[in-house]
Amino acid sequence: MLIGALAGAVAILSSGSFQRCMVDSTRGTGFARTSLLTFRCVGGFVVDYDGAITAVTTGVIGIIIFVLWVYLSDVLKTASAQSELIRHSVELTRAALVTTYPPALIFRGFGLVERNFGENQKLQVSFTVTNKGGTTATITETGAAVLVIESSQIPGDVAFVRRAITSVGLRSGEASHWPVSSAANLTAAESNLLWQGSAKIVSIGYFTYRDDFGTVRNSGFCREYDMARRRWSVVNDPDYEYAY
Repeated sequence: MLIGALAGAVAILSSGSFQRCMVDSTRGTGFARTSLLTFRCVGGFVVDYDGAITAVTTGVIGIIIFVLWVYLSDVLKTASAQSELIRHSVELTRAALVTTYPPALIFRGFGLVERNFGENQKLQVSFTVTNKGGTTATITETGAAVLVIESSQIPGDVAFVRRAITSVGLRSGEASHWPVSSAANLTAAESNLLWQGSAKIVSIGYFTYRDDFGTVRNSGFCREYDMARRRWSVVNDPDYEYAY
């Protein structure tokens, strides 16, 4: 810009129009070569060459706009590339985190809401589900059942009461309380067996959930209530107690 201004000044001062103006203005008028006279002759030059000056100015402005556009385009491309690189790096970090520390649900704190075991009453069990993994578990479905059985063998065709969940998320270390009820009321026979101690209560269920990248996982639980000790214990049955 400075070089252009100097070149313009030199062009004006050395032009024939400027020199004629200076000579004509000083001849017979007694004017010396003052700053006012110089300014007036510069103005005359601008008037004489208005079209050319306008064209040159427009061209210079166009060049400046083009240079700025090229520069800004390069800056925006660089910023976009850096943003994409950062996004990709974050995705890789998240993927590594989920792979190394996937979500994992555990089931604790089982308890009977009511121990009357009265006829025509439902058995109600509550427990706590905790995400012990390092990333979020988004629960999508659960199924549960509370049974009264006499034998030590748990039936293989348990009818779960399924419950669709609208994406309940458990962050790492977060826990949630869940209630479960038997599908049917206790019969008189079941109530008597429980009071006599010849039957046991079993709570079975499963949770379906997904990790941050949509991988579906499942965890199941199977707990037996000890009537004499009044506490729950794990039943080591791979059909019901699992995680994958």
